[in-house]
Amino acid sequence: MRQLEQAKRAFPNVYLLVGIPNDEITHREKGVTVMNERERAESVRHCKWVDEVLSTSTGLTQQVLENAPWVVTPEFLEKHKIDYVAHDDLPYGSGDVADIYEPVKKLGKFLPTKRTEGVSSSDIITRCYAFCLKLLSRPENDKTKTENNRSQELKDAEIKVLGKSVG
Repeated sequence: MRQLEQAKRAFPNVYLLVGIPNDEITHREKGVTVMNERERAESVRHCKWVDEVLSTSTGLTQQVLENAPWVVTPEFLEKHKIDYVAHDDLPYGSGDVADIYEPVKKLGKFLPTKRTEGVSSSDIITRCYAFCLKLLSRPENDKTKTENNRSQELKDAEIKVLGKSVG
């Protein structure tokens, strides 16, 4: 969220528009996500720095306009009257493209932000996975009632997703 704050405070009177690519694009380009598109849009929508969210989700608010692309084009910037695209300055590769932000950088419409030190979605996913493995490997009599309920929910979700239990 600190990157959103940086983008909002970069200039006076900033209207911060945040794009949320849909699940199909995100899963293809980045991998499976913990939150689906609707959940991602809703979590960003509640950030105090954000004025508007672009997403394909429907029924959330009038602010949801349309699908946000994975790669922002000059045409997209013009259509939505976007002055700058904010993201950390590291090259962000996708497919055969070394940096999906290069076209925006060449236009002079890229605002580099700093990542939040020690906060990583990959680390959060890894911790969640480790927590699940640890919880499922403990005997029932070593768990609280809540942990036993959570274990059963995890096993049920595993069967739903994989079609079988692997534990």
